[in-house]
Parts: sequence; structure tokens; C-alpha cells
Amino acid sequence: MKICLVSTYPEHKSRNVGDRLITVTTERLIRDVCGVDVGFTRVFCGSGWDDIKATVLAADFVLFACLSARRRMEAIYPSGLEIIRSGVPFGAIASGTSANMNATTISAATEFTDTSLAFLREFDRKAQFFTSRGVISQYLLRDAGCENVRFGGDVCFYDPRFDDRVFRPVERVRRIAVSDPHHSIRYRKSFAALCHGLRQLFPKAEIDLLMHSRNWVIEQLAADLSLPIRKLFVSPEGALDLYDDYDLHVGYRVHGHVSALKRRKPSYLLEQDGRGADYSLTLNRNISAPHYMKLKDRKPRYRFMANFLRNEPIEAIQKMLLILAADQSNGFAKFANLEEQLLGFSRANQRTIRDWWQAQSAAAGSCAAARAESMPR
Repeated sequence: MKICLVSTYPEHKSRNVGDRLITVTTERLIRDVCGVDVGFTRVFCGSGWDDIKATVLAADFVLFACLSARRRMEAIYPSGLEIIRSGVPFGAIASGTSANMNATTISAATEFTDTSLAFLREFDRKAQFFTSRGVISQYLLRDAGCENVRFGGDVCFYDPRFDDRVFRPVERVRRIAVSDPHHSIRYRKSFAALCHGLRQLFPKAEIDLLMHSRNWVIEQLAADLSLPIRKLFVSPEGALDLYDDYDLHVGYRVHGHVSALKRRKPSYLLEQDGRGADYSLTLNRNISAPHYMKLKDRKPRYRFMANFLRNEPIEAIQKMLLILAADQSNGFAKFANLEEQLLGFSRANQRTIRDWWQAQSAAAGSCAAARAESMPR
């Protein structure tokens, strides 16, 4: 079988290693469940239909890896409608939303345009499987009228290399990984306050910046702070394995959070948007702090300067440091047994793929039997 994977990895732009993790983990999961008879092609989610039409139509199945359900779906997936109306079977695993956490109410009506709602409902009706990665995403997709979507957890927690690991008490924190923030201009003071606070709280620990994508503002700030920098996006193959070198992760990237946790390392996330909130409510261990960006200046002429002058308040950093101080005193005991929930996500995603694969195999067997019956004897 040839599967066309619709990837969110911008290989030639920001080169975000988190998006690459989604792609390679999804492929690994399918190969592990289905075997070596599966081949993959990849298309970027932001591609035009003319650029990917031949690849899509040549596939036996199209898989949206962590479908990004956003307000304007056509901006993320300009070929989305063509794909789901192409006649090629499709599905989506670990779909995610990014809810506006500054809103007074959160609902599908406020999170998606009417066009996006129609797209999501058609996707839901036609998909052979459709899963979500977090409790907020599951709520919003069901509220959007997607009756078949099922919660499965983030596919990126899947990695059999770490299945036998458990969270153990951390008696001494020697090395700390700090992942870089999105919207770096707005989070300059936040990042500086975090690094300063970590140095005070863990005076003997080495602290490194792990950059998930190009981020010149934070790179320069880290240099000013004499913070060692490791650019994961430069050589992305296996780059996230660097999280194994650390005792603790504290930072802004959800896939830094995932990469540390699946290696059974304590990790704390500063939630910059609804994606971070999704992980916070799904894991429910008080290992994150809301740090949402307020609305941007909407006038293009003044947007850069307004955003440059405006910095997000650092109360979230103070809260995070208090959480870390309390948790350090008991060896980060709150992480005990969290691996069971993470393994549960992996099992759920394996089950989704296994059920789909068995249905495909059964259908292929039925077709083969029908052809054999129709042949003259």
C-alpha cells in the first residue's frame, strides 16, 4: 500500500523539528503496526492542488498527520477540499486545535469560520478514521459537528524505545533544557526572566537553549545571557534525542514537552496558546502555566513596532518557578506513574491504525475472493 502523508513540516522555511516529529512518528507507527508492505510519499499541507495532485491520486490512502484544525482551514490546507473529494480514501490521526484562550467562551462557533465548519464536517463524514490529540481539541471538534472523531492522544508520544522506562525521582538536577518561545519578540522579557530564575533556583545546573526552529531574536538574547545554544533544526535527524542529555525541561515548545516526557524526564510547559492548554488539561498534573499572548495590534503598519514594544507579563514565569521550587523538594514526585497515561495514548493510536489496517486487509481479501469466483473455470 502507498500512503500519501499530508505533513505540517515546513522543511524549507522555519524547519520546526516539532512538525518533523509528527511526520516521522506517524510513519513509524504505521510501519510498526502494518509492516514493511507500506510505502510513503509526503506532501506539505500548504501546497497548491496542482503541485500535489499527481502524488495524491497515485496513493492508495491519504493520511493527515495531526490535522491542524484552525479558524481558516483553507489557509492551512489550500488543497484540503480537493484531497477529500479526490476519491482517494483518507483519515487523520491526533488532530489538534489552538483555541483562543483569551476568549470569554470557547466554542466551535467562535473558533472556526462557517467555511471551516463545513470542511470539518465533510472531513468527519468521509474519513475512515479521525482522532484528536487533546481534550480541548476533542471538545471543539465534537462541538463543530464532527460525530465520528475519537480522542486518542498525541501520536508523538509513540516511541517503543522508551516503553520500558518509568519516571524516577530526580535527586539532583545537573542539566536543564530550555526550549525557545514562539512569538519571540513578545516573549523576550519572559525568556530572560525564566533563564534568570532557573539560574537562581538551580545554581549548580548547566542550562542550555534548545532551538526548535529559526529564532534570531531568542538566539541573540541567549548569546547576551551567555546561554549555550543547540540548534536542533539544523540537523533534524534524531535531534530531539538530545533531550535525553538533560534531567529537566522547562520551556515553551509543546514538542519539547512531549520529547522530554516520553523519555521519562520531568518537563514543564509555558502555555503560549491553545495548543499548550490542550496538553495541560489532557495531562492534568500541574506541570504547566498559562502564558497566553494578548491580542496583537491589528494595524499592519504599526504591528511590528507595537509588538516589539509590548512584552507579555512575566507572572507566568513567577508561577512556574514556584511550582519548580516546590517539586524540586520532593524529587519531582508528581511525575510518578505518568508513563501509564503516555503509554495509553500510544496504545490508543496503535489500536486506531490496527483496526483500520485489518479492515483494509479484509476488504482486499474479499475483492480477491470475488475476482477468483468470477473467473471462468
